[in-house]
Amino acid sequence: MKKIFLICLCVICSRLLPAQPTYTLDSCLSLALQQNVKIKNKLLQIDMARQTKKEAFTNYFPKVSASLLGLYGSTKGTVNLNMELSVDPMNIPLLNITTPAFTFPSFNTSIDYSFLQYGYSAGIKAIQPLFVGGQIYYGNRLAKIGVKAEELQLTLTQYEIKQKVEEYFWQIVYLKEQQKTIRIIQEQLSQISKDAGVAVQAGVVHTNDLLKIQLKEKELEAARLKVENGIRMLSLSLRQYTGIKERDFNIIYDSLTMPEHPSIYYVNPEEAVSKRIENKLLSYQVEASKLQTKMEIGKKLPTIAVGSTYMYTDLSN
Repeated sequence: MKKIFLICLCVICSRLLPAQPTYTLDSCLSLALQQNVKIKNKLLQIDMARQTKKEAFTNYFPKVSASLLGLYGSTKGTVNLNMELSVDPMNIPLLNITTPAFTFPSFNTSIDYSFLQYGYSAGIKAIQPLFVGGQIYYGNRLAKIGVKAEELQLTLTQYEIKQKVEEYFWQIVYLKEQQKTIRIIQEQLSQISKDAGVAVQAGVVHTNDLLKIQLKEKELEAARLKVENGIRMLSLSLRQYTGIKERDFNIIYDSLTMPEHPSIYYVNPEEAVSKRIENKLLSYQVEASKLQTKMEIGKKLPTIAVGSTYMYTDLSN
């Protein structure tokens, strides 16, 4: 009765435990395209290139600037002047020495002043470039190429991510199949080892035969640990690319079938080269270098622009 109770308890607990999540190849690829950090960075770079393109387009429009100046100060005040001058007769030869000191009349006056209390000045200026050596035109073309190049970089990164995810996925599948094979061989060797032990005790076979079987069991155990470590490392790499949060997860796949013959994938080498993304990126790089050269030449050419300025000043208060 006690054994039955323990068995029922174990069954109930196993049902309460959360099952390990499972992922297919398609779900792993979908997660990788959504969660991978490299793809997120490429999306940000595309957004930066588009903003740069918008900024370059604004150079076609007039550049407008405005200024405003204001001042405020005290308006009224008074300065008092109180002066008294005297001369010692000893320093004046023409005067008698007995003459008392001659004193100039004293001055006591005040000066009123007033300043500007407040005022302001405002102005606006607009400049429209007419010719700047083609820098605006070539700059806009360069910005468009930058957007296209970043989009191709995103596509190339997506291909690389998908290739890595598929590689890790199928390597895990390969190791799991090896794990199954090792498990089956271990079961067979375990049975053979038992039979060999009985045969040794009966004196039918030599002890060396039993030791050889036991050595094979140790080798299979080492191979099993190696396969499990490989599955663990590949699972970590797959988590890194796909953003899977669970530490322990399973992958499911259909039964393995023979692939199609490689001849159906044959493409003319010249045609294959022209279709590669790397080739398009190189062509964009060459075109961008030519545009940069033309922009540098344009900086040496004269600049023509028209402008208008309006100023208003009020200092009457």
